[in-house]
Amino acid sequence: MQLKYLVMVVMATIQAHTPPHWFLGYRWSELAAIVAVIGFVAAGIVWLVKVAIINPQNVVNREQAKAAELSNKMLRESIDLLTKKVEGIGDNATQVHEKHDRRLDDHETRIQLNEHDIKELKGIIEK
Repeated sequence: MQLKYLVMVVMATIQAHTPPHWFLGYRWSELAAIVAVIGFVAAGIVWLVKVAIINPQNVVNREQAKAAELSNKMLRESIDLLTKKVEGIGDNATQVHEKHDRRLDDHETRIQLNEHDIKELKGIIEK
């Protein structure tokens, strides 16, 4: 029983000597200073990560975007050039086709004339 009373006296003494503006054994001003230091260190770590890791990645991404844009521009120019050539081939193909068609007609006419001449010569030779 003595022990029980002793513990109660110790508890009452601790409660009596702990002022109300203390928390976890620290005064509010000390807790504010601890929170400020932890916040300052955390902000420093965030800034360091941003400068050392995130920002270089953004620079790399920007460079890759510029390279991709340049590549796309060159591809568009090549496609435009090829499109113009294909359109030119389409217009030119009609002219070439007409020219070849005339030449073919001329060849057919010559072949017919040559066959006629061959038949006449065979007729002359056979007589």
